[in-house]
Amino acid sequence: MSYIRTIESISQKEELTCTEIRIKGDVYEGSILDANTFNIEGTTHVGSTQFAKYATIDSHKGKLRCHEAKITLLEEGEVHATKVSIDTAISGFIYAQDVQIKHLTGSVTVYASNTINIEHISGKDNKLFINYKEVPILTSKVELIQDDIKELTISLYKARRDNSTLEKEIESELIHLEEEIQKIQNSVKTARISIQDPIKTKNTISFAVTDSATLTYETKEATYSSFYLYFEADKVTLKPTTQTIQLSS
Repeated sequence: MSYIRTIESISQKEELTCTEIRIKGDVYEGSILDANTFNIEGTTHVGSTQFAKYATIDSHKGKLRCHEAKITLLEEGEVHATKVSIDTAISGFIYAQDVQIKHLTGSVTVYASNTINIEHISGKDNKLFINYKEVPILTSKVELIQDDIKELTISLYKARRDNSTLEKEIESELIHLEEEIQKIQNSVKTARISIQDPIKTKNTISFAVTDSATLTYETKEATYSSFYLYFEADKVTLKPTTQTIQLSS
């Protein structure tokens, strides 16, 4: 494991692991970068892969998995993260909890669980989805929490059996983990898609209400307030549209 350093580029098929790194040039095909924090001032090749906690990339065409990503230009690239901030997206795929894009052109697909905030859309055929089950980092998180709950449930049984002083601590942790899962699984109820400037093109807005029910809307030339779900006793409406589905009793 190496520490803070600066290099010119990452060569084809090179594998590099470090804590913090600045790459002044490009990241080439077949390369793998694994770092806590990195700053790529060039372009990542479509056949390259990056892993990090915090990632800053000038031009991204590769596959990135991280906690927080800041990208100047997304072009064909794929991003998996908790939080994503992009200046311009002209193509590619984003899977995240929260997404912010200043300028969205065309043919970009975004899956998010909490928020998608866009300042301006100049192109068409963009697909904006609210569905945590399409965000791998969140489905993996749910699975890990469920595993922890199973282990803690066994520990709680043993603590109660043995009158252990750890009982209350374990109960508290179980409650916390259950709340974490509920927050992710119910995220669609508070999720929002916001587009600041007027839209002149056709784009898809979609919210996965349940596993089998989705509300989808094709944008027209108009100015929209935030898209969100409004729940009533027997139905759900995609605001500010009139798209509605009935809820099963």
